[in-house]
Formats: sequence, structure tokens, C-alpha cells
Amino acid sequence: MSTYTKANMNAPVDWEQLMIDALDGTLAECDRQALETYFDLHPQERALFERMRGLDDTLHLAPLVAAPASLAPQVMRQTAQTHVAQPPLCASQIAFLIFISSVLVVCAGVAMLALGSLLSPEFPVREIQTLLAFMRGVAEFGVSLLDVVTTFLRAVFSQPTAWVVLVGMIAVVTLWMRLLAVVFVPALALQFAST
Repeated sequence: MSTYTKANMNAPVDWEQLMIDALDGTLAECDRQALETYFDLHPQERALFERMRGLDDTLHLAPLVAAPASLAPQVMRQTAQTHVAQPPLCASQIAFLIFISSVLVVCAGVAMLALGSLLSPEFPVREIQTLLAFMRGVAEFGVSLLDVVTTFLRAVFSQPTAWVVLVGMIAVVTLWMRLLAVVFVPALALQFAST
């Protein structure tokens, strides 16, 4: 497609592209006139264009040669012998693994709770509530971590500002962990101190 038209006369002209369009036969008449004026002012460019036209004519006159019949089987043999490396885990696979691990942690907590209540009929209600709150926190942490990881991986692959996003996500996770430490650790310490 030509770059020099009456609609964009003030735009910079890509003379090489005009030459290629002339060789392809897709040059508009106003572009052809502009190219001729350019050649009048730059004879070395006209010489380059004439060499390009000669090469183009030579390539059009060259006979087409069919590929040998043995080429396709050779390529197929080499392709079959080539070891294809497994691609690394994608963001959705990593997110799924984090989600599954969070679910497993919650299930383990529920199993511990059920086993503890079966073994000890005087299992205190307060400990059950604390354990349930902790398991809920672990599940929420897993979901939050899943969101952080997938968002980070998308940002790393699509935006140059990924490191700024990473620092922000680390700050959010750090604040969330600090909240867990402030809320749950003192509660557990009080519970163990009272027993």
C-alpha cells in the first residue's frame, strides 16, 4: 500500500515502500509521479530501483523446481526424532495447584477437628471455634494467594510495569499475614495460657 497520497502529502514518505509497490504493480498514479520526481532528484536511487527491477524480473523468469519425493519422509523422520520439551506450567495450572493445596489444608483441619472431637468428649467449644476460624483464614489466604499469583503472572507476561505490581502484591500479602499474626497468635497464646 502506498504511503504518499494527496490525503497525506505532509506525512514523511517511505520511498523504499513506494519502490516495492512499483515493482508489485500496486502503485497509484499520483505515487508514481512522486516517485519519478524523487528519481529525478536522486539518480543513485533510480539506479537502485533499476537493479531491484532487474532482480525481480530474473526471479519471475526462474523456473520452479519441485521438491524431491524423499524430502517429506526425511523431514517427518527428523521431526519424529526431535525431542519436544514440556512447556513450563502456565498461570492457570499454578493457580489450580495453589487452590487444590488450600482445599487440602482445609480438609486436613476438618479431619483433625473431627478426630479430636471423637477422641475427647470434653473437647472445648472455644478451641473448635479457634480452629474453624484458623481454617477459614487458611482458605481465604489460599484464595487470596491464588488471585495474587494469577494476577502477577498475567502482569509479568503482558506489561513492563510488572515489578511495581509485584511490590504492591507483596505489600498486600504482608499486611494480610500481619493481620493474621495480630489476630490469631494472641488468641492462641491466651487459650494456651488459660489451660
